[in-house]
Amino acid sequence: MNIKCLNCGKDVFSVTKRRRFCSQKCADSYRYKVKDEKGIWTNCAYCGKEIYTRPWQMKFKNRFCNKEHHLLFQKETAFSKKCVICGQIFKCQPCQIEYRHRKTCSIACRAILQTLEAKKNRKKNGFTQGQINRCIRNSKEAIDWRKEVFARDDYTCQVCGKRGTHLEAHHLKSFAEFPKLRFELSNGQTLCRECHDKTKKGGLRKKSYRI
Repeated sequence: MNIKCLNCGKDVFSVTKRRRFCSQKCADSYRYKVKDEKGIWTNCAYCGKEIYTRPWQMKFKNRFCNKEHHLLFQKETAFSKKCVICGQIFKCQPCQIEYRHRKTCSIACRAILQTLEAKKNRKKNGFTQGQINRCIRNSKEAIDWRKEVFARDDYTCQVCGKRGTHLEAHHLKSFAEFPKLRFELSNGQTLCRECHDKTKKGGLRKKSYRI
C-alpha cells in the first residue's frame, strides 16, 4: 500500500498501516519541528549568523551556530594568568567558576604549591598552629581561667546583664595576637553567646544562620 510522508509529502510503499514517514531522517525532522514550535531566532555570538534556538537552549547566555565557533569564542574571551610555580602563562575561561582563583598552570604545579603551603603552616613537631591553639584552649589551665572569670563577674553577662544562660569567657586582647595574656584574669570578660558573637569576625553573619 502507498502512504504519504507527513514531513516531505513523498509517496512511499509501506507494508504496514503504521508507517508515516519515508525515512528516519524525515521522522527525526518532523519530531524536532513539533518540539521546537516555541523556539526563537537569535544570532550566533561569534559570527552573528541568524540561528534557530530551541526552548531548552534559551537558558544559555551565548548561543552558537556550531561547535567550532563556540570554541573560538571561548579562546578569544579567555583571560591570561601567570603560574606562581613555573611562571608559564595560561588561559582561563570566564564561564568556568572553578578556575577563577586558579594559581597554577597544571596539576603538577598545583601539587608543588600545596606542598609549600603545607610546610608554611606546620611546626617542627608536625602540628599546625591551629591544632596547637585548640589544645591550649582545652587545657586544664584554660578551664580554670574561665571558671575564675565567671566567678569574678558573678556569672553575669557584662554587656546585657543576662544570668542563667550559656556564658563564654571573652579575651579583651586577642588570644592569638597576645599569647602572654591568654590566662591573665584582667584580660577576661564574661559574655553570653549572643554578645560574644558580636565581638568575633563574621559573628553577625553566623548569628543569623543559628536556629
